[in-house]
Amino acid sequence: MKHFKVYMLASMLLLSATTLMAQDKYQYATITYAPMSKLIVVSINGAGFEEITVDKGDIKNTYDTNPALIQIAKLNKDGWELFNTSTVGSLTTYVFVLRKKLG
Repeated sequence: MKHFKVYMLASMLLLSATTLMAQDKYQYATITYAPMSKLIVVSINGAGFEEITVDKGDIKNTYDTNPALIQIAKLNKDGWELFNTSTVGSLTTYVFVLRKKLG
């Protein structure tokens, strides 16, 4: 009986370790969009950084996220998926978080 308990505990630990090792690894990117500043900032995996100035005529009002959605669509073509969104600040700034599976 004692050997059975040890065997079961070892099996559970091995299964848990295998499950943790099998978790997917991701790269992350953010697209920060501030309509009032007419600015989009794309940051990729802590290394890439790009500022994009949005023409005034391309923004209909402070709730128009189309310029950011265009950038999201470009990253989607390269395998990135939209993972999370949020708004920050008293002047609305949109933050889109994307991820891409490694390997």
